[in-house]
Amino acid sequence: MTFVTAQRSVHRFCERAVRPGQLLLGPFAACGILVAISEAEAADDVELISKLGEFQQSQSLVSSYSVNKDLYYLDLTISPITPVPAREAGFAGRTTCSLGAQDLATKLEHAWTVRVFVPGEPEPVYTCEIAKTPAAPAPRRKRSR
Repeated sequence: MTFVTAQRSVHRFCERAVRPGQLLLGPFAACGILVAISEAEAADDVELISKLGEFQQSQSLVSSYSVNKDLYYLDLTISPITPVPAREAGFAGRTTCSLGAQDLATKLEHAWTVRVFVPGEPEPVYTCEIAKTPAAPAPRRKRSR
């Protein structure tokens, strides 16, 4: 199973994510979020981070999300009907940070913290950071003689 982005190439995360017997990302939802993120060249941080929250919510593992633009937090709340909420929280957090690091890090103005909560727990069960990284410079072409 492969996922295609707008450039018609297999996305790195999707290539590693789908393994036999493992339900990770719905093919259409994954392509939708990756294309939306790649098209959001001029979007601000809140819009980009919100797309990650929307994506996780569309996967039915996360029941809600909120974006705190003052503290740079993306808070995800695991669905209360999840059988093993702590493990699912870690999975949702790792997936969100991985997608964010691979697709958003060069587009973000600030580093963002992803916090995953389980209903009834005041503290996050899982926390990770999507660091802002500078865009890689374009490779220099050697002039042919």
